[in-house]
Amino acid sequence: MRAPMLRRIGVAVLAAAVPGCHATCAPPKATPPPHRNQVPVAVLLPPEDSLGSISGRVRFAGTPPNRAPIDMSDPACACLHPGASLLEESVEVGDGGGLKNVMAWVLKGLDPKYSWPVPAEAVILKQAGCVYAPHVMTIQARQPLEVRNEDDTNHNFHTFPRLNEPDNFSQSALQIDLLTTNTRHRTFMVAEEPFRCGCDIHGWMRAWVGVFKHPFHAVTGDDGRFRLVGVPEGKVTLRLWHEKLGTRDIEVEVKRGANASVEGEFSAP
Repeated sequence: MRAPMLRRIGVAVLAAAVPGCHATCAPPKATPPPHRNQVPVAVLLPPEDSLGSISGRVRFAGTPPNRAPIDMSDPACACLHPGASLLEESVEVGDGGGLKNVMAWVLKGLDPKYSWPVPAEAVILKQAGCVYAPHVMTIQARQPLEVRNEDDTNHNFHTFPRLNEPDNFSQSALQIDLLTTNTRHRTFMVAEEPFRCGCDIHGWMRAWVGVFKHPFHAVTGDDGRFRLVGVPEGKVTLRLWHEKLGTRDIEVEVKRGANASVEGEFSAP
């Protein structure tokens, strides 16, 4: 009689140690540790009364090169542009010579004691008609990136950074992936000069991404213009980058409450 009694006591102790657990009780789920992207980033903003802005225009000097049609020989994509031929995007010159898709950012000259918050709003990159929109984009380090497949065909998104971790994942038709560092896809953790992204299924699909630790970055529009606001006063170096035409650095003096106007120029290589 003594041994069965001890067994019953042991079972009672075990049940008390696992309250509410029955024969079908599943093992407790492990709680993942906080991801480093969830750790607050220290922020120290410059005084508001010390801020100015930079506006600029980038132009193409000379006769713009002819833009060749994009060879979309994949039959899965032929129906996406019926009766139309898309032109390659490496050099796009608008009216008045404005150069599109030039990335502009403050390269140096910012006081290192200052830091800026990471935007919570995601930057959006669309795959629509088997091309990327935008073709050139900027993002702040740790900021979410939303990659949308708006096509009725499969794509994959492949990044080729040098400093950040690369990503390479498939996207089925009409799928959206949010890239943050606490999901299965990573966003970009550190600042990095422009690098290429692409679709391995459709080789003509390319986009360029620049990652920055501050908010003073932009891409020129159809008219070749850009604007950076809230730049701290002082002498800074502005870098202009184009995927095919190279880089230009411009020294700019930013004054509080004023706008510094700059002009940039590229020509055929």
